[in-house]
Amino acid sequence: MGQFQTYPFDALRQVGLQLLVARGISADTAASFVDALLWYDAVAAGPNGIESLPNWLAAFDRAEINAQGTGDLAKEFAGTAVIDGKQGAAPLVLSKAARIAQEKARDVGVGVVMVTNVAGRGTPESACSDIAIGPYLGCIYGPGSAITIAVPSMGTVPAVFSSALGEADALVPPWSLQRLPAWTFPFAGEGDWLVVAYSVTAFESLETFHEQIDRQLHARARVAGEVRAEDWYATRNDQHENGLTISAATAKALADEAAAREIEFPQPI
Repeated sequence: MGQFQTYPFDALRQVGLQLLVARGISADTAASFVDALLWYDAVAAGPNGIESLPNWLAAFDRAEINAQGTGDLAKEFAGTAVIDGKQGAAPLVLSKAARIAQEKARDVGVGVVMVTNVAGRGTPESACSDIAIGPYLGCIYGPGSAITIAVPSMGTVPAVFSSALGEADALVPPWSLQRLPAWTFPFAGEGDWLVVAYSVTAFESLETFHEQIDRQLHARARVAGEVRAEDWYATRNDQHENGLTISAATAKALADEAAAREIEFPQPI
């Protein structure tokens, strides 16, 4: 048996859904969780992708993370909100915060959501990408000093920059920060997150914004931590056609979990 094995994409996704549902997680929440992990597989950040699922499952089983926790609204105003994560998994709580921030940006131009009491690894990139669908910019501050920016591009998949995915001294691409207001958010405590959505159409038309972002994206080489739509699509299409590769250790862990719950596990390609 080699160090890595390749499995049909949809079959592996289905196993992930079933393993989460077996732990009492709703089907919709499980789908959101698995899709958040698969986002990282499409940007060559495998350790945060399906490869990490056995660790998440173990944390749920040890009650280190609240498997049903997606966060509760603790405070809310027209353009701001506070979410108590209830020790839920970061991908799920941040996804909920992203939806709320986007709704507020739609109504008042900017939505700011502070998120507290979140468990698990800091993986904000997928949630930030979810904000930047349609006429919105997304920005997530955290964990710590990390910053993630997502902007809508000509494709349906946003362009994303993440300081956590890049190198410690990575250059910040000009498209990611010069479009944002110059103010910062000193409200969050250590371990908290700030999820922010901006309505592009509050400042200019989406068409001219897309044109400007597209020019900036293709006028220069990529930097570490930058994700572009064409790269995401190319990788995802390849995974659909040729399968998703994971380590043999992860495959065994998932196969053992599936067998224990009488869930069919696929054969490698």
